[in-house]
Amino acid sequence: AGESDAVAPSQSTTAAMKAASAALIGAGGVTLAALISKYVGDTWALSLAIGTGFFSFLYEVGRPRQLNADETAAREEAWGDFEVFAETSLVRAGSCHESEIMAAFVREYPKYKDESEGEQARKQMRRFVSRWNPYAERTPYGFFKNVAFSSAFKEGMTKSL
Repeated sequence: AGESDAVAPSQSTTAAMKAASAALIGAGGVTLAALISKYVGDTWALSLAIGTGFFSFLYEVGRPRQLNADETAAREEAWGDFEVFAETSLVRAGSCHESEIMAAFVREYPKYKDESEGEQARKQMRRFVSRWNPYAERTPYGFFKNVAFSSAFKEGMTKSL
């Protein structure tokens, strides 16, 4: 889950649904706390409540942000454009640097120029490359193995790995 963003659910969550969920979870928590306190003791109930609250906090902090409908549509459009670019410009062999792929993609699709800067853009490009070629491997220095430009591969500038 580290680099990936969650995809938006097909239906948006309404305020009523959130309130109902919170009430149900709250009622369940109070009932469980009362049962544990009655049968095991107050110390265990308090310990479990603190532990559960702590792990709930960690879950919320670490959970990927869900994309809204517009972001999902933009991401899918970008993927479609990248897929066309990759099928016409890249081969699933050889090697090249991720910055070369990004620069060539932005040259081909200038509408992504403003979005091509920063760590998020590099992460998105890595996801696209991995989705296009699941056998692509990225080195710590930013080179992709099993991905090369078709023109360089045809000219013999790189070789199959």
